[in-house]
Amino acid sequence: MSRVPSVDSHGADKNPDDPSVTSAAYDKMIPVWNKLNTVEGGTDEMRAAGTVYLPQHTGEDNDNYIKRLETSVLFPKMGKTLEELAAKPFSDEMKIKDDTPAVIQEFMENDIDLNGNKAAIFYQEWFRDGIFKGFSYVLVDIARPETEEGVPRTKHDDKRENRRPYMVHILPEQVIFVAYAVVNGVQKLSHLRVREEVTEQNGFTETTRHRIRVFDIGYITTYYRVEDKKDHDEDAWRVSAEESYDTGLDEIPVVAFCVDRRGVQLSKPPLEDLSDLNIAHWQSSSDQQNILKVARFPILSISGDRVRQQYGPDGAKVGTGNVIGPRQLLRFEDPNARARYVEHTGSAIESGRKELLDLEEQMAMYGSQFTRRQSGNATATARTIDSAEAVSTLQSWAMRFEDAAAEAQRLMTLYLDGVTGSGGRIKLNHKATVSDSNDSELTALDRMRSRRDLSRENYLSEMVRRGILAEDFDVEEDAKLLENEPTPGLDLDPGGEPDPDPEPEPDPEPE
Repeated sequence: MSRVPSVDSHGADKNPDDPSVTSAAYDKMIPVWNKLNTVEGGTDEMRAAGTVYLPQHTGEDNDNYIKRLETSVLFPKMGKTLEELAAKPFSDEMKIKDDTPAVIQEFMENDIDLNGNKAAIFYQEWFRDGIFKGFSYVLVDIARPETEEGVPRTKHDDKRENRRPYMVHILPEQVIFVAYAVVNGVQKLSHLRVREEVTEQNGFTETTRHRIRVFDIGYITTYYRVEDKKDHDEDAWRVSAEESYDTGLDEIPVVAFCVDRRGVQLSKPPLEDLSDLNIAHWQSSSDQQNILKVARFPILSISGDRVRQQYGPDGAKVGTGNVIGPRQLLRFEDPNARARYVEHTGSAIESGRKELLDLEEQMAMYGSQFTRRQSGNATATARTIDSAEAVSTLQSWAMRFEDAAAEAQRLMTLYLDGVTGSGGRIKLNHKATVSDSNDSELTALDRMRSRRDLSRENYLSEMVRRGILAEDFDVEEDAKLLENEPTPGLDLDPGGEPDPDPEPEPDPEPE
């Protein structure tokens, strides 16, 4: 079993013989992915990052900083926004189109990745990762055949061994190098390196091995890091002949889903700005929590001579020194001495509270920009989001993902038939990716309805048009339901309006 490796940049020395050397694009993107993963990881990940995202104040000692860090709590808005956006195109059952070959459809409906996941589940995770980090990959793989020398294999052997193509999700943090080449006038993926950690069982324990798979057109070379460092450099790698093989394909079976490509292996993750707002909220919230702790404890200020003797409430001596408590009192020998509490005015607390509310409001509105209907004519919209049909940014992402999924399904048929053919297409819920409403418009509609400037029927029709109510919502049927289910204490007429002269309720029976 394999898992994602640490996301530190490798290959800083750029040794041309080292397969772990990373591309310049990877080195540029990895800090961004580190930030996104940390914020998405929640409070525990933010605390583990320490001073990276919560700086230690000048003059703040380590003990106080650690206490402040351990009590800071993240407002997880970026993670929630990501989940909401990723779920919208999959909010209805994903449709598999009729042009999908029966065998591919069977894989998609039962087990697309050899881990028991249906395509709808696997695709949503691929889509989520793509809109989170700017792009994400899927490898279409197939198990190597079990062969005996001199014995030809048949399709029956493949079926008996359940040797079939399957999909593997590859995170962008794993892909350390990507290159393209123009082949017959078409730009094709020509080289790709994937870094992984492979966990193997060793008796009753586990052993983790570091692996790099190098994908070239027609061939895969697998390297393992040399664990015995006696005769090798720290990052020495050895080819595994058993795991290096000819794929039999004239292309690399990897598909990239991109939402905002800025170059080879470069993108602008859509939620990066939201992660920065979330980090600002994390820092401000920590300061606000800390200042509240300080402000709740007033400082006792004493002027004049020092305390000569301290007494309890009964007048008995309890010792000398400045001991402050609810059952203690101070007695001064100096008649001019004074003691008073100095308390915080609260102005800084109020400023901090307003800053947090402003940040929360900005974060709350952030996700709506991706579902908002694009302004301008159809041609301008097409130029803006690179799709003549899409009307929102999220819808354009969904359409690009449908193309990426179709390409992955095509690669599955290539393994099965040995020829390039259509693997069919999917259809996501485009309606859920577009919203015609915003908070100001909904508020205006509510006010118009409350002033009776707008009929109930038109009000509900607007809610349907904006996707707030279901498309098959029946206004007349709903009016009948309201007639039969009046609100307690409020009589409604068949049109849904309050009765202007409701009958008074009878007085309660005397006990």
